Amino acid sequence: MTCTQCNTQVPTSLIITGILYRIGCLAALVTPNPDSKRTGKRSWKKQKEWKMVKSKYNGMKIGRIAQTYLVDALQNGSFSSTEIQNMLDKSYSRKTFGLGYSLLSEDRRIDNKGRPRDYAKPLTIGGKQYFLCSQWLDKPARNKLITWLDNHGGAAEKTSGRTTVKNPAIEDTTSKRTASKKTQSITRIDTAIAKMWKNYNLVNNQIYEAMGGTANIVSEFAEKLVADYYKGEQLPASAKSADVLLKNGKKIQVKARKLRQETLATSLGIIRSWNFDYLVVVLFATDGTVIKALEMDVDTAKSVATPNKHQNGWVITTTKEFTEHPSSRDITGHLNRIIR
Repeated sequence: MTCTQCNTQVPTSLIITGILYRIGCLAALVTPNPDSKRTGKRSWKKQKEWKMVKSKYNGMKIGRIAQTYLVDALQNGSFSSTEIQNMLDKSYSRKTFGLGYSLLSEDRRIDNKGRPRDYAKPLTIGGKQYFLCSQWLDKPARNKLITWLDNHGGAAEKTSGRTTVKNPAIEDTTSKRTASKKTQSITRIDTAIAKMWKNYNLVNNQIYEAMGGTANIVSEFAEKLVADYYKGEQLPASAKSADVLLKNGKKIQVKARKLRQETLATSLGIIRSWNFDYLVVVLFATDGTVIKALEMDVDTAKSVATPNKHQNGWVITTTKEFTEHPSSRDITGHLNRIIR
């Protein structure tokens, strides 16, 4: 019988589900031609290596990849001044990383809506501090980021006190020696975490005692900050409705949150009484700086509050409508100047 693909005679035994193939045709489907040109495409070997590289990051969100592997590569790599300047360039960063902002910035960027565009913790590259862009979208940036990491030594694997760079495409994870090293590494990391935990509680207790034994450090610090800015008196915890008393007799209630997400939207603590004159809301970043601080009169606060029967009060959520309310006054810069 005749092959429908190349018009050559084929044995009947090679007829598969009504479609005729000759041996050469069938082999062509599974064997690449070494003489063929694959313009713009990876070779089979490169494709296999690329799949192995990508598999290293399976199940990881792109932001997590950036905050671990990219941060390690940037801080432990060796980059020329030209390369660093490229990373500060928006066009280069869009082409290389798929970002809408430059990869690095000398100052932490906040958009006109008060949202941070960089991670809070700065990086040290070549003895100078930079902020890493946090605006990673999986579709345009994931493959670009992984490609860059692969071209700069592969994935960085952390150990206690140092960073070892390995190529995940050739890493031998089956040997007993590697397994033993991984076990030791886990032990060292656990020890480091335990030490950080002790230091965290030591500092936490010091702040607790310095601020008068309050259970809510974030709110207590915000009240002290607001009292300092308005030159007022911080009221004791037993005072109802208000937290700060001004010299003119006006009262301020302070609501504060420390945010770990990129957006400003969060629910504030319950308001059970409107017996105050002004509401001041302070939103902190994880590094302690003020992301957003707003002052508004009590009537404006009432207009954006939602009744909560279960808690017998009102709740305010820091939505866009709230943070951009025309009757509010932004005091973010004033409070940050006090902290610094």
